[in-house]
Amino acid sequence: RRLDSNMTTLRSVFPSRQADQDNGLLWTNVLTRLKQLTPDLLATALLVVLPLITFWALWAPNPADRLMFKGDILMQGYPSRFFVHRLFNAGEVPLWNPYQLAGMPLLGDVQVAVFYLPNLILDWLYLGQDLPYLAFEGAVIAHYVLGGLFFYAYLRNLKVGPAAALVGAIAFEFNGFFIGHRGHYNMFGVVVWVPAVLWLLDGAWQATTLRRIILWTVLAGLALSQLMMAGHPQLAMYSMLFIIAYFIFRWSAAWPTWRDWWQSPWSSRLQHPLVSRPLSFGVAGMLAGGIAAVALLPTAELLGRSMRSEPTYAFSAAYSLLPRNFITLLVPEFLEWSTTEFRIYAGILTLILALVAWVVSQHNRPERRFYTIVLLVATVVALGGFTALQ
Repeated sequence: RRLDSNMTTLRSVFPSRQADQDNGLLWTNVLTRLKQLTPDLLATALLVVLPLITFWALWAPNPADRLMFKGDILMQGYPSRFFVHRLFNAGEVPLWNPYQLAGMPLLGDVQVAVFYLPNLILDWLYLGQDLPYLAFEGAVIAHYVLGGLFFYAYLRNLKVGPAAALVGAIAFEFNGFFIGHRGHYNMFGVVVWVPAVLWLLDGAWQATTLRRIILWTVLAGLALSQLMMAGHPQLAMYSMLFIIAYFIFRWSAAWPTWRDWWQSPWSSRLQHPLVSRPLSFGVAGMLAGGIAAVALLPTAELLGRSMRSEPTYAFSAAYSLLPRNFITLLVPEFLEWSTTEFRIYAGILTLILALVAWVVSQHNRPERRFYTIVLLVATVVALGGFTALQ
């Protein structure tokens, strides 16, 4: 017994060779995994840092170098949020704005985006104190970061390499629309959630277990709800039409397998892409609509009393893209035509890579055809009154 006791003590002090081997194998696996993740971690860090560098003048240490966002964000976005923030601090529901004209509904004003999650996070961070303008500008910069990260995740999920995904994410993060509308917080607040919704929906459609399907679907619904609540209904409508088209594109890939679905056992039919994809898409949509209802229902009531309740075609076609502005795809500031509403510059490298995608044939991705059709349709819609559809 004394010998057994001594042997047990020795094993506790000097681990066995097997334990050493197990620990060595564990560290090898950890290092291998870190090596695999290094490109993604570096790309993520770069996508976070780039907006901070690009807009360095917002927090320059020298006050003489410091700049601020101007335009609608300064005149309308921040004052409205400042007032909502004060009402929340006072324990009041932001229902009415007595300072605009003779008084206006505040909760029903869609551009105020009272319950938009990034805005609520700002309210929580500055609970009990006034909301500084620099913090609101920080929320704008955070949307550039979100857009880049979401787009990178979407491309990586499509099995695009880290370097190519990083180039695509940077092109999205600093596209002409985002730069031109940096003073329109609500507008690109909608668009940054589009790649997140696509990424999460693809995750739900690729999942093989019920638990993972539910998880990805719920996350997609949450992202879609923020798209709907960001505060710009026109872009939200365009984005949702695009997402519906994307769903039809993904669902159509399962149509040729309808015979397999029909011949499969009843127990497995719900898991077939022919059924699971529209089912998860519908659940995500209902979840998003239920969450966003707190913002959309007051807006719908106010819209019925608005001059925009019955828009005409002339109103809808206003600010159509001028055909001459296509030259700004190559020269962004040509004759100063590239104003806020018409800033379409995406970068020379982006255009070259878009053409290369059709030249390089070894990666025959179905997404290539889909996005080409989307580009053509979007161009016709953007031209509006300048097309033969007039």
